[in-house]
Amino acid sequence: MTKKELILKRNTDEARELIRRYSALKAGILSEFLHCNEDADIKELKKRYIDVFGSEELYSDMLTLAQWKNEKKLLPKLSVRHSSVACISGQLPLAAVNALTDGDKTVTVIRENDFRSVCEALAGDSVQFCTLPFCSTLAGFYPTYLRLARSYELKICKTATVQSSDGDEEIKFALFSKKLLAAKDSNTVAFSFIEDTSLDLSRLSGALHDHSIAVKSTNSRPLEYNMDKFEHTLEASLDSYSLSAFLYFLEAALPSHNVLGIY
Repeated sequence: MTKKELILKRNTDEARELIRRYSALKAGILSEFLHCNEDADIKELKKRYIDVFGSEELYSDMLTLAQWKNEKKLLPKLSVRHSSVACISGQLPLAAVNALTDGDKTVTVIRENDFRSVCEALAGDSVQFCTLPFCSTLAGFYPTYLRLARSYELKICKTATVQSSDGDEEIKFALFSKKLLAAKDSNTVAFSFIEDTSLDLSRLSGALHDHSIAVKSTNSRPLEYNMDKFEHTLEASLDSYSLSAFLYFLEAALPSHNVLGIY
């Protein structure tokens, strides 16, 4: 090893030790902060955090605090047994329903003529679920269908991928319900938020990465009524991060967010 390489190695080792000490010190400080504010609600906790620490590491630290706070938000479990599902007529939507319900023979399929009628059937309690195209390998997110579902306040509770009739692309369909439901193996949260001056997207992305939360897909589009503002839609995979903690984090860090579904 040359002299320059030895110096580089020494500097690297010293930097790693400083990072380790900083991480340990920061963990202790955050733990004490949480202990002193254990009775604070979500909004108050965020306000007090900014008063003490500022906002530079808000997203990363709120992810840590959310996991430590360990608030259990129990979600109703997804079950399609003896339910009815609305979809439009066609071979592909029917294949999607079969995949989304695991071929459950107790499920009744209600065919509608258009996607709005599909959503209205669920919103009007004529069925317990409905299905719409969610995204595809070629087109990405389908914003029209997402906006339609959101206009009826419908939530994604499961997704399944089917092959297009010509075999050129895979289309992901979503099973929607009227409220958030969690399947046994749910580990993805889809959420959207409107960009504003207080939001730092690069820090948010970095914080998610630092906590091993993978962003599976993103989509950004201008608002229909204001082309100067953008709405961002993200799919976050929570393989090792608590689902309830992540929902708590969204409430704290992104108050204007909208949870599109859990699946």
